[in-house]
Amino acid sequence: MIDHAEDDDRDDYDVKINDGLKNYYHLEDQENFITLGSQDSKTIPHIGENTISVSSDEDAFVDSKRNFFTLPGMDTNIEVPLVSKLQDGELAVVLSWTQGSTVSGSSAIQNNLDLHIEFQTSPSVLCQIDFTGRQCGGVKLTTDSISTDGKFTQIQAAKFDHVGDFNYMVYASRSTKSVSNTQSMRNAQIQATL
Repeated sequence: MIDHAEDDDRDDYDVKINDGLKNYYHLEDQENFITLGSQDSKTIPHIGENTISVSSDEDAFVDSKRNFFTLPGMDTNIEVPLVSKLQDGELAVVLSWTQGSTVSGSSAIQNNLDLHIEFQTSPSVLCQIDFTGRQCGGVKLTTDSISTDGKFTQIQAAKFDHVGDFNYMVYASRSTKSVSNTQSMRNAQIQATL
């Protein structure tokens, strides 16, 4: 887990891992990037379905939870995006994904996503929020990226100042980009969470 908050005094988190029956792992007062020691890494996470939850006693961020599945001998990396605490009436939509790629000889295709929100505030105003138009009608899009263990993860968060009496359409689109293959590129599916 990585966050890039400027004030590290507000970056204390509790991290819990649950196997559906009980919390079997708990870290208190952690900051930024969290790794398990070699002794713990042999038994954590449990094989099968697990849930990781992150909470902040200082109410700096919204509590976050991710479900994940672990197989024997599998390395497990989980990114948990942190969203600033919301005020009454506010809403946040978060899309995070690990970049995918298709390798063919000396070329490769990179696959990415983009979060879109569309709504009409009046007969003459259509708000379209995405990577190119990041703010309209009280909705603002922010982006961040993380590179860990050779994986490139992107996060887009849309914050609604208020939810109006509109029909909102929220979706993700896929984009592709052709690049030269480097020795480190491998075939990989996009892994996304909304």
